[in-house]
Amino acid sequence: MTRISITFIALLFSAFSRQSSAQTPPPTDVSIDFKSFYGLHDKMPFYFWANRMGQIPQMASTQFTTQAVATGRWYSTDQRYGFTSGLRVFHSTGNMDVTRFVEAYARFSSKYLVAGAGLYADSIQLDGLSVSNGNFISGQNAPPYFRIQLGTNGFIPVGKRNFSIAGLWEEGYMGSGNYARNTLVHHKNLFFRWGTVEKLQFTFGIDHYAQWSGKSPTQGELPSKPMDYIRTVFSLPGGTRANASDQQNVQGNQLGQHYFIFRKSFEKTTLEARVVHPFEDFSGMVFVNFPDNLYGISVYFHKSKLIDRIVFEGYYTKHQSGNDIDKKTGQYRHHNGRDNYFNHGTYQSFTNKGFMIGSPLFYPLMLNSDGVVTGIENNRIWAVHSGLTGKWIKRRLEWKLMATWSNNSGTYSNIYKPTRHQLHSFAEARYNFSKFPLWIGAGVAYDNGNLTSGIDQNTGGIMFTAGFKL
Repeated sequence: MTRISITFIALLFSAFSRQSSAQTPPPTDVSIDFKSFYGLHDKMPFYFWANRMGQIPQMASTQFTTQAVATGRWYSTDQRYGFTSGLRVFHSTGNMDVTRFVEAYARFSSKYLVAGAGLYADSIQLDGLSVSNGNFISGQNAPPYFRIQLGTNGFIPVGKRNFSIAGLWEEGYMGSGNYARNTLVHHKNLFFRWGTVEKLQFTFGIDHYAQWSGKSPTQGELPSKPMDYIRTVFSLPGGTRANASDQQNVQGNQLGQHYFIFRKSFEKTTLEARVVHPFEDFSGMVFVNFPDNLYGISVYFHKSKLIDRIVFEGYYTKHQSGNDIDKKTGQYRHHNGRDNYFNHGTYQSFTNKGFMIGSPLFYPLMLNSDGVVTGIENNRIWAVHSGLTGKWIKRRLEWKLMATWSNNSGTYSNIYKPTRHQLHSFAEARYNFSKFPLWIGAGVAYDNGNLTSGIDQNTGGIMFTAGFKL
């Protein structure tokens, strides 16, 4: 598919959405974005491939991309009901030549509920300044997979004491391209919020994911009966058709995270502090692995002429409920420890089509001879990250700076000795023209470290971008 055909699809979508309600034209957004990526040493730097929906290959020197994004919104006359549809088409040439429908979805919304289905990415948090979208699992690093969802339309007030709740229930289907094919993914979350931002607001949430069903190349068809789904949803031990590990522990690949978020606004800024705690099993849910957390601070400036937001983050995932080494014998014995984040005996890894679902900090990935991911080589890390963004020159020049440094220990079963260090940095600027819906921009990225090979390596790259809205 050529760039002309992609543009034609976007134009067709825009024309259809406008003609579907001739009396009251619905709001629509259609944009076309062109990017050119150039990486040194036949390798793209981290911030060129990370958090781009799995569309940029890591091992490439040159990539040219065209992306068409179209969104249509329809509302009832009283604004009580709405319908949203979206389409994202991606075409890439260079070291990888492919055309994909990355997103294609539809959602219906009422005052309290949202229901939808399709290919869609998770929403971006913290203005995209977090290296992992402000959590461990939900983000835009991997290609979206098909999902159906039912959830609340934002936070719903309960009572009259500034208390509200929000929740989501999703069922997903991953298809091919992974170690276990046709995997199903159950996802649910529940959030509670107290207070107001003006005084002090606190949000607590629990976010739960589970892979189940599908077909393993070694175990064959995996349990997929209705009772297996019940066991997956409630994190119960597997039934008689499950393997020995799932019968002793829980059905499927279970993982999740706890959120603790504080927000407070001041005259010129709004401050947010968050702690996100990962878990892989019951020991993690009850904080046996408590040292492992994401710690984040975000400052949003209300009326700054240059800086809009600053984000600082710290990551620690080396504890994993302990090493489980018997003090008397010195031998490993499984009890609560070695949680081995994002790895699993049956499903191998929590990835989709070669990219980590969630934080891209958990890499490198292990591949088999077919190029399919068979595990996360490095999940015991501590890292620090910072990001800044703002606007300049009458708010038309958007800029962003990001830098991440990590110390990596591999896994408990494959320890890096000595530990490996890695630095990732990125700078980007984009100018939006005032008289035309056009923009141009450029970015540079630089990596230094020995994470992927154990030997110090430098790599970098430059990116050019241009686009317009119809």
